[in-house]
Amino acid sequence: MKRKVGNLEVLITESILVEANQSVEIYLGDSNDFKSTFHFITDASKPAYSNDSALVDEQTIVFNLYNFIQDATGTGGSQYPMEVGVFQDRILYLSILVNNFGSGVQPLFSYTYYLGEAHP
Repeated sequence: MKRKVGNLEVLITESILVEANQSVEIYLGDSNDFKSTFHFITDASKPAYSNDSALVDEQTIVFNLYNFIQDATGTGGSQYPMEVGVFQDRILYLSILVNNFGSGVQPLFSYTYYLGEAHP
């Protein structure tokens, strides 16, 4: 089965129940092909649904997601697919979404990786 959103081919789309102040690691391909780490951080000095990221090396990117996990219901995520690297000789894009269902219920972290145009 092949799925596309515009010109981007959906590589993988999944959802995971997460916890505040815990990390999620996602590996694409073999463990040394491409790795994304998502840190769900509660920090009162940061705005809700803010983030930063760092490229650790050519195969590893780390995302710090601040105040995405809350006791109130709500949703935060990317507005558009973000370019995050290269995978299988194509530009790799990522979209994320975190759904909060209220106090006492684990939030749902959804993500989609897309393959774009060939990497030059």
